[in-house]
Amino acid sequence: MIRIIVRRVAASVLVALGVLTIIFIVVRIVPGDPASLILGAGATHQQIEQLRTSLGLNQPLIVQYGEFMINALQFKFGTSYRLGGDAMGQVLQALPATLLLAATAMALVLLASTVAGVAAARRPGTLRDRAISGGAMLLQSLPQFWVGIVLIIVVSGTLHLLPSGGYGSPLNLILPAITMAVSFLGMLTKMVRNSSLEQAGEGFVQTARAKGMSEQRLFYVHILRNGLIPVVTLAGLVLGVFLGSAVVIETVFAWPGVGRLLIQSILNRDYPVVEAAVFVFALIYIGLNLLVDLLYGLIDPRVRVAVTA
Repeated sequence: MIRIIVRRVAASVLVALGVLTIIFIVVRIVPGDPASLILGAGATHQQIEQLRTSLGLNQPLIVQYGEFMINALQFKFGTSYRLGGDAMGQVLQALPATLLLAATAMALVLLASTVAGVAAARRPGTLRDRAISGGAMLLQSLPQFWVGIVLIIVVSGTLHLLPSGGYGSPLNLILPAITMAVSFLGMLTKMVRNSSLEQAGEGFVQTARAKGMSEQRLFYVHILRNGLIPVVTLAGLVLGVFLGSAVVIETVFAWPGVGRLLIQSILNRDYPVVEAAVFVFALIYIGLNLLVDLLYGLIDPRVRVAVTA
């Protein structure tokens, strides 16, 4: 198991280095001069050049890349052009709001999809199964930004039940968390249902049933547990996608997380904050994939044996 962890961690480090390189390239090919944006339209050419020199933007790209990689490996991305202060500090200050939103949405998805998927799998082919499967497909097809706008108009604007945005109260969290969870709720519901039905046809299930095990114990102890592997895979990826979708959802609901900060920084060509934010998102996503790989062996020992063989 230790050998598996070492190999996975080494691969994750290589991916992180690749992500840093891509971040550096993409940020610098985006049109726009941050020095001009910082100083405004009334700045002279001399003032702009002086600021570019102080920011290191007039150095050759290879020199900028070397300095960037050395500093990035120490989690130093420089000073924010627009906000002032350490760029990574700005990102870490906004990160708890994003993690709170993603964790709440993930809890909603796991709870609701497990209940709905199990309910459908216990009665396959019935009206309940068809209704749950149809509802899951409908939810999966709804765009997140559209769901958010509809919730704001109906729940906040018409019914006045919940605030339409902002931060600071549990009530502010409800609408953005539901918006983030909706489309992935349908996906995981179908995954739980299909995985459970697939496992129900396996030989070990028939053997356990022939030995007199009750249907309820058979379902929850054997069928559902063995059907968790693809669900765990998808859940880990979904949590990573939640961080990406936070860019849109946090903007719609004025949620002060990293996603909203990233959008504002891109518009302002605030390179250090953009680089720090994308790197933090990438590290979280890489960490989630590493965690999912390691969970395989805990859920199903056959996976652990296959990897070590």
